[in-house]
Amino acid sequence: MSENLLDKSPDSLARRKKELIHEGAQYRAAIRTSRGVINHNMHVDVMARSVVNHMTGTAYTAMSNILNVKSGNLQTLMPVILKSLSLLLKARAVRPLLRTTAMVGAAGAGAYFLYQGKKRRKAARGTT
Repeated sequence: MSENLLDKSPDSLARRKKELIHEGAQYRAAIRTSRGVINHNMHVDVMARSVVNHMTGTAYTAMSNILNVKSGNLQTLMPVILKSLSLLLKARAVRPLLRTTAMVGAAGAGAYFLYQGKKRRKAARGTT
């Protein structure tokens, strides 16, 4: 590597300049991509969805480990719940929160009725 830096021939310098220009272009493209990702993730609905996903994952983990007192107790979950609620209850996040709650509620109700229908069909088959 040090030989390339010490080589002062015009071909070597031109090649190194070309490499540096290419690296700079890649760096600027990565910066533009990162800015786009950050701008997208800063939208209120995306943040609300992220918080709901995080809360859902935490609740699922807590419920799956309900017998394990260390991970499922209220003292462990309370900081996450309070942070999530404070973020969601800001004035700008109320509408996306209501929309997300309605979607989750509809999905839950659909799953409940689907489960109840399967249960009834299974009971009807068992009695005949």
